[in-house]
Amino acid sequence: MVIKPLKGVSAFRIAVKSGRQFLAGPARITVASTKWDGFSQIIHVAVIVGKRSCPKAVVRVRIRRLLRIAVRDVITEHQDLFRKSAINSVVVAWRSAPALPSLIHLGDVEPYVKDAMLQSLNSMHSVRDEA
Repeated sequence: MVIKPLKGVSAFRIAVKSGRQFLAGPARITVASTKWDGFSQIIHVAVIVGKRSCPKAVVRVRIRRLLRIAVRDVITEHQDLFRKSAINSVVVAWRSAPALPSLIHLGDVEPYVKDAMLQSLNSMHSVRDEA
């Protein structure tokens, strides 16, 4: 399974508009899938941390890095489910931030990302079973 960054304004808009959203704490995950043609091999990932929710750039960059690590860990841990669900785009938005960058760690981010992504996998997997 290959994880690539989601690039381009139009690709980002399509992923956000056509995807389904799942919430877990401060994480909002939008997943978009393509027409199912067997197994999906490439997953495009985008990470958003807004300036309004996190005014300091240092904190935003740290949260983005932690979110990318968490998403990569979840995707590699559940590769089979991702392949079967035909998810091709994942957009992760984070909606809160601490005052200092040293106050947030991977252990603070990963449970929310994992919970929201497993919700999306279960939902997309059940949709695939019904079709």
